[in-house]
Amino acid sequence: MITDNQALSQELIEDINQTQDYGAARVALMDAEITLGEIEADSFGAAGHDDRVQSLDHCWDQIASAFEAHLDRLSAENTSLARELKACAKQIEFGLLDNYLHAAVAAAQWTKAQRNSHLRATVFVLSAAMNKYKYAGYGDEVACLRYILARGLPGHAQTKDWDKYTALHLMTDHPVRTLSHPRAVRLLLKHGAQVDARNGRGDTPLILASASRIFTEETYRSMLLLLDAGADPHLQSDDGESAYSILRAARVGHNQQFIERLLAKIDGKIAA
Repeated sequence: MITDNQALSQELIEDINQTQDYGAARVALMDAEITLGEIEADSFGAAGHDDRVQSLDHCWDQIASAFEAHLDRLSAENTSLARELKACAKQIEFGLLDNYLHAAVAAAQWTKAQRNSHLRATVFVLSAAMNKYKYAGYGDEVACLRYILARGLPGHAQTKDWDKYTALHLMTDHPVRTLSHPRAVRLLLKHGAQVDARNGRGDTPLILASASRIFTEETYRSMLLLLDAGADPHLQSDDGESAYSILRAARVGHNQQFIERLLAKIDGKIAA
């Protein structure tokens, strides 16, 4: 299994190294992350899943490092790209640009070069998560988040003007767009995200997910990850509801098999 993943890593790195400009390299990195994500999702619940995930994370570290090195080579050959990265890094202090992965790379490189503590404190990961809702067509938000986390930038900040949402809230679920990214949830938890962080209405990520209008298998997986990380299903939001009470009241047919499994896990009947 590990050998297979290493071979895949080398193949994906070769795809990146064959690109001749930033745009193509960005797409190759995004495709690499999606490929690893699909393997992770396919192995969910299977024997050896944790070992597979650890191996895939190692693959990602290798791929991200190779991408950075390739971008350095492209920048050395193209001074305009180097200037663009520097400008992007400066602008990122005021909010990530539409090209989020580009901005993530710039931020990581600029922070590494300048050791700018103020820049390091900027909420890069949170902004990457918000991209999931603002720019649905890009599809690079998980690669962006994963890249930034791997470079040591923070993943636990809250928005000031978005009702104190954290990246974990946004990647678990959202009241407008009912999407969930389990692998992003796993990565955020791995990098220190607060599992029971509350937004401005007192909602934890688990509460948001339990109230999802479209309860998908991805929502279920994200909730399992939160519970395994110690999320409290009985914490109440400002309106008095908890994840547990919302799940109890969920209507029949609303992907009831997932809800029943979660309730059984919370009640201590199964390990899920």
